[in-house]
Amino acid sequence: MTEVPAQAIASWEDRSLYELATYQNGRPFRPEETRASDGVPIVKIAELNNGLGSSTGHFDGTVDPKHLIDTGDLIFAWSGSIVVQRWSGGKAVLNQHLFKVTAVDGVDQRYLMHLLQFMVPVFERIVEDQRTTMGHVKVADLKRLRVALPDLPDQIVIADALSAIDDAIDSNDRTIALAQDFIRAGYAALMIEQSWPTVPMFAEERPLARVEFGAPYAGSKFSDSGVGRPMVRIRDLKTFRPETWTTERIEGEVNVEPGDLLVGMDAEFRPVIWLGESAVLNQRCCRLSPVGVVPMSFLLEALRQPLAYFERAKTGTTVSHLNKADIITFKAPSVPDERLRAFGEVYDRAIELQVHLAAETAHLKEALVLLRRELITGRIRLPLAGGEGVAA
Repeated sequence: MTEVPAQAIASWEDRSLYELATYQNGRPFRPEETRASDGVPIVKIAELNNGLGSSTGHFDGTVDPKHLIDTGDLIFAWSGSIVVQRWSGGKAVLNQHLFKVTAVDGVDQRYLMHLLQFMVPVFERIVEDQRTTMGHVKVADLKRLRVALPDLPDQIVIADALSAIDDAIDSNDRTIALAQDFIRAGYAALMIEQSWPTVPMFAEERPLARVEFGAPYAGSKFSDSGVGRPMVRIRDLKTFRPETWTTERIEGEVNVEPGDLLVGMDAEFRPVIWLGESAVLNQRCCRLSPVGVVPMSFLLEALRQPLAYFERAKTGTTVSHLNKADIITFKAPSVPDERLRAFGEVYDRAIELQVHLAAETAHLKEALVLLRRELITGRIRLPLAGGEGVAA
C-alpha cells in the first residue's frame, strides 16, 4: 500500500515507514511513580500538546536513557489522538503511547518529520477504523504503509523549504512569549513604584472590569469540525485551537474574538489573551473586559493575584471550581487614570502584537500544509543546491 505516490520520479524509492526510522516507545508508569515532588518531568500527550505545567508528573527513579527526550527530538503520539511534532520542553522522560522517532542513515530527520506530519490523516483513519475507545497505530501499520522516498539530496532541499516556514512559526511563537514577559515585567515595575491601595474590581460606582460567563451548550448539538461555529472550552485556552463545534445558538451567548481576555473556571485559573479564531464561549469559562481607561494589559496582570489566591484556596478538592461569587470579590491596585493611560499606551501594543503574530502563524500553518503536500508527493520539485532538479 503506497500512500505517497512516486508518480514518474524514477529515483524515488518505495519504502515502508518502519524502514525509515527507529520508533522507541516511552516508559509505562504506575500512578504512584508520577507523584515525585522533584525529578524528571514525564511527557504524556497533554504535555506534547500544551507543554509542561502544574499538572505534569515527575519521576525521581532511574531512567533508561532510551526513554529520555530533549529539545528537538521528534515525538509521535500514536494512541487515540495523533500528534507528530518536535519536543521543545527540554530534558524529560517519555511516557508510553508516545514514540521517539529517529531517522536511519540515508533519511533526513527534518524530512522525516514532515513526511510523518503529512501522513497524520492516514494515521487518524487507522485509529477511527478500529472503532474502539482508544485506537492505535501499530508497528504492523508502519510496516504496511509504504511511501516514495526521495534520495537524500532531494530530501534535504524539501526539508529546507518546509523548515523555513517552520522557523517563521517558531520565531512568532518566541516573540509572542517575549511580549507576554514584557507585559509581566512592566506590571511588576508599576507595582514597585509605590504601595498602591486596592479597590474592588467590580464595584458598582467605578468598576475596573466587567465579566461575562460562557453559555451551557448542549452536548447533543456538538458537531463535527466546520459544522456550525467553533466553541472555546477550557482545554482550548492553552492551544487556541477549538476542537468542538456547535450548531446551537443561545440568547446572551458570548462571542469571543482574538485579543479577548478569558479565564478557565476549573482546575487551573489563568488569565489568557485569546489568540485563536472567532468562536463562542462555553460554560466554565468567562470573559473579562476592562472598563473606562483601564488598559487590557493592566487588567490581564491584575487578575493573576486573585486568581492564584483562589486556586491555592481550593487545592485539595476533587476538581477546583472558580465561581461567580469568588470573582466578584476580586480586588485590584487603584492606579491614577493618567498612569493607567500611560501603561496602556506601551503594553496594550504588546497584546496587539501577539494577536497579529498569531493570525500570521495561522496563515503560515495553512501554507505549510499545502506546500508539504505538493513537495512530499513530488507534484512540485525544487532545484538542488547545485542547480539540478525538475519542476513539475
